[in-house]
Amino acid sequence: MEFINKNKTAIAVSIISTIVFLYILQPLLEFIGVAFISFASYINTSYVDKIYAQISHLELLNYGLFFYTVFSSCLISVLLTTIFALWKKEKTTSEDETENNKKSPKLKRLTALALVITTLFILSISTRIYQFSILTSFKQHFRIIAAYIPEQEEENILSQWSLMQSKEDYELVQKKIENIAKDNGIKLPSNAIYSLNSI
Repeated sequence: MEFINKNKTAIAVSIISTIVFLYILQPLLEFIGVAFISFASYINTSYVDKIYAQISHLELLNYGLFFYTVFSSCLISVLLTTIFALWKKEKTTSEDETENNKKSPKLKRLTALALVITTLFILSISTRIYQFSILTSFKQHFRIIAAYIPEQEEENILSQWSLMQSKEDYELVQKKIENIAKDNGIKLPSNAIYSLNSI
C-alpha cells in the first residue's frame, strides 16, 4: 500500500498511457502494420507469406490476441511506473552528482528494456491488425461480387483463398475479385491495406 501511495502519479500516468495506447492509437497501429509488412517483404518473404497463409482460413486462429494485448499493456505499464518512480526518486533524493551517476545505468537499462518490449509489442499487434484489415476487406468484396457470379465461381474463389500460401496468392485472388467487379460495373470500396484513407 505504501508503494501505491508513493507512486500514485506514476501509476495514473501508466494507466492513462495504456488506455491511450489501446484505443486512440489504433489507426497508427494499422499504418505501422502496413509499413512493417511492406518493409519485411524486402527482407524476408517467407515471414510475409506466413502472414498471408494464416488468413487463408477466413479467421485468425490466434484467440490469445486479447490476452496478449492485455498482458503486454500491463507489462509496459509496470515498466513505465518503475521508470517514472526511479526517475522521481533520482531527482528528489539526492543532489550529489556521484550518487546520481551510480543510479543512471539502472534507469537507462530499464528504459532500454521498456523501449524494446514496446517496439516488439507494437510490431506484433500492428501485424495482426494488418491481417484483420485484409480479411475484412476480402469478406466485404467477396459478398459484394457473390450476387454477380455463378455458384461454381464462388467456390473457386473461396478454394483459391483457402489454398493461399503467399502474398502473390493473395494478389491473384484480389485481382480476380477486382476484375469481376469491373466486368459488372461495380465499384468496390477501397482496400484498406493499400490505402491510407482508413487512418
